[in-house]
Parts: sequence; C-alpha cells; structure tokens
Amino acid sequence: SVQHYAEGRFFLALGAGESKQFTPYGLSRDRPFGHLEEAIKIIRLLWENNEPVSYDGPIWKLRNAILGLPPYGGKAPTQIVAGGPGKALRFAGELSDGWICYFPGSGTPEQFAEQITTLRGHAERAGRDPDALVIMAGFPCVIADTDAQVEEFINNPALRWDAAAMQPNNDCWERAGLTNPLGEGWSYARDLIPMDWSREDALKIVDQVPPEAVRATRIVGTPTQAAEQIQPWLDAGATHAFIGNYAPLVASGDWGDTEGGKDPVLRTIELSRANNP
Repeated sequence: SVQHYAEGRFFLALGAGESKQFTPYGLSRDRPFGHLEEAIKIIRLLWENNEPVSYDGPIWKLRNAILGLPPYGGKAPTQIVAGGPGKALRFAGELSDGWICYFPGSGTPEQFAEQITTLRGHAERAGRDPDALVIMAGFPCVIADTDAQVEEFINNPALRWDAAAMQPNNDCWERAGLTNPLGEGWSYARDLIPMDWSREDALKIVDQVPPEAVRATRIVGTPTQAAEQIQPWLDAGATHAFIGNYAPLVASGDWGDTEGGKDPVLRTIELSRANNP
C-alpha cells in the first residue's frame, strides 16, 4: 500500500528485532535470524507471484497463499536487510536486494568497506550480481544551522541518554576514549527495554554522559560539517544514504515532528550530492 501511495518510491527494511519489541509483550525472541531468513523468502515469494503460492519451512508454512495487491508498476518493492555484520550480511547478499546499517555506531568507514566486500562475496557465491545491491548507510544526526545551536542540542538530556542507550556496541565510546556508563558489554538490541527505566534512573545515566559522547556516536554539526562527516562512508562504497535529524525533535519535544528539521537535512543532502555527482 505504501509503495502505491509513494508511486514506487518505497523500500522495505527487515531486521531480526530487538528485545524491546518482544519481552514487554510476552514474546520470546527465539531464533530471531531464523525468523528473519524465512520472512525475507516469504515476502519475496508473495511479492513476485500473482497466483497462489505454497511454502514449507521450518517456522512457517503457506498453502495457496496470495497477496491481493499487485506491486506498483509491476515491480516488487526494494527489500533490504537491516543489521550488523554476520547473518544479516549473508541474507542481504544471498536473498535480498541490499543492506542497511547505521553509522558511526556500527563501525568506521574502513570497517564498512570490509563489510561491503563480504556482502558482495555472499552475492557472488549465490550467483547474484553484486553491483545490483543497494548498500545503504543510515546516519542518525544532530544537524543545526549554527555551532551554538549544535552545542545546545548535544547537551540535551534526551540525546545524551540516546548516546549511551542506543548503541549496538561500545566501539564508538572506546574510540573516543570514553566509557559507557551502561556497561562494557552493552548492546541496545539485546539489553534495552526503555519502559523498564524510570526517569530518575535514566537521568542518573545522563549525568555520566558528556556531550563529547554525542559527538562520538552521531553525525553532529552544521549541514557543511555533517556532509563532511558522512563523506567517508560514501567513499567506502555506500550507494544510498539515509539521514535522520534528531535536533528538531529534542528542540520541540515533539517526537512526531518530522517536518521541523527538514531544511538542514535538505542542505546536507544537497552538499553531499554536489560532492558525489
């Protein structure tokens, strides 16, 4: 439905899920990558067939199943796998149209380049064209018009909490010579259930997070500075970039406000496009 509404400008990213999406609802995060692998296969099967299909897998079984809405323009949506290196990369290369991961939290540009080489190898061994893969780098950002605004935002308690809690690992902290107060082995996918944290306990963590940690774990700066920080991942091999700006959300207090920060993001995109014709 979204693909039709957007006239084809749509991609579906699938991941293995996180504890916060399972535990509070009485669900077991059992075999998450097994579920992801089958979901990729089943969704593609339904998208690419206009007749009823059957599927017999270890988790799910279909018998004469059909998706009633055909794809927009006769072309199935782009399906990409979201996740860090490992099985997510293999599924992306072997089964899907591409891969998305978030940076700098998930690694340096050099690590990203190595992961792309691994991704392409999976595609080649599966008999697929590695040049056809979408390789999307996602960038959680704090972008504002002036250095003073940027400084104000990175001192915001919500972004300091985010710098500690929303990390796949603590590599960014370690590269900056910092220690995550949530612990050495912290991983948000496994450990974070936000509803279990009281405001008071979260603020105790915030008190231990310097603004430098926000700079270490996010793309931070004016549009010109943000474009410069993003460029190394583009040079490393990203074919697409996904930019999200936290700044207007914490400024307005409205986490549903996606319009508020579009202008700095658009300027960042324009600068990146100018550097990558």
